[in-house]
Amino acid sequence: MGSAWLTSCLTRPRMKKRNLVSLLAFSFILITCGENTEKIKTTSEPSEPPPDNCPQMKKSDSGRSLRWSNFPIHFSIAKDFPPSLRPALFTAADKWNKALGRTIFEITTNAPNIFYWERKGILEDGAHGRTRASYNRSTLLTASITIMGTETFYSLDPYFYQYDIEAVILHELGHVLGLTHSENKKSFMYHELGMGTIDKTISQNELSALKCAYAL
Repeated sequence: MGSAWLTSCLTRPRMKKRNLVSLLAFSFILITCGENTEKIKTTSEPSEPPPDNCPQMKKSDSGRSLRWSNFPIHFSIAKDFPPSLRPALFTAADKWNKALGRTIFEITTNAPNIFYWERKGILEDGAHGRTRASYNRSTLLTASITIMGTETFYSLDPYFYQYDIEAVILHELGHVLGLTHSENKKSFMYHELGMGTIDKTISQNELSALKCAYAL
């Protein structure tokens, strides 16, 4: 078993971001934007290539960008994900595919990576989405995305009091690829999400980071 990280990081405006950076070599870890870190298993890890300089990418303990070894990344949709919001999953996946010039994400059935929906409400730290991924050394292996809240919180065409579901999915898929948060407040990879329609343009910064990490 490799390592795992758990991110609950897309928050409402004016919510203070909590940030933990606690990755251990070849261990199994859960990391949230709260203050909860649990080490379950640790084993020895062979050496791997030297650190890379790709910006805005989550790094392994050795400084290598976390990345997938093969594309496409197959996702399936849990049965409790609201049918009315599912088109955003396909639109967001297709947007990443077009931006990177290849099929990065493919939504199918019985895939190991899953879109979940949790109706218990937004997390205490204001997070709308939660991305969990497992990895071995610097290779990503599996991922899941959980969207938090009730269906009425979100819309494909949001009013001023709703959240843009496509922007949320784009953000979490960015985390799946290994991206960290952007410092640009206008980017959908920023750690806060405002209400209403969000600019869903994939910026040159995100593209450059991914092209560096994946040699695209």
